Amino acid sequence: MPKQLLTYCNAYLPVLVWAGLIYFFSAQSSLPGFDIVAYDYVFKKLSHMTVYGIFYFLVYRAININKPRTQANWQLPFIITAVYAIVDEFHQVFTPSRHPSPLDVGFDLIGASIAFLRLYRYI
Repeated sequence: MPKQLLTYCNAYLPVLVWAGLIYFFSAQSSLPGFDIVAYDYVFKKLSHMTVYGIFYFLVYRAININKPRTQANWQLPFIITAVYAIVDEFHQVFTPSRHPSPLDVGFDLIGASIAFLRLYRYI
């Protein structure tokens, strides 16, 4: 396998696998949670932030695989993450016992923002 193809496979395969995992869990009618509503809410929102923070990082890494840090593109990975979060929530319209929530997209983007801030060492 040519080296450049291997580089791109190593860059984009984790993105595709992670996107597939997000899609898989989003397609479940119910997910495990806590009996206490407040704990369940906090756990699920933190999960959204974590999952999409990782997604942003993987997309960022893939898009900027051959670029020096000074030329890295942070906007495109953020846009891709936002679009995927919106599509994921829309997908839940077709999943029994699930409903889309703009608030979840907001938590997804908070996670992506935290990943961005961490990548650029602002936090």
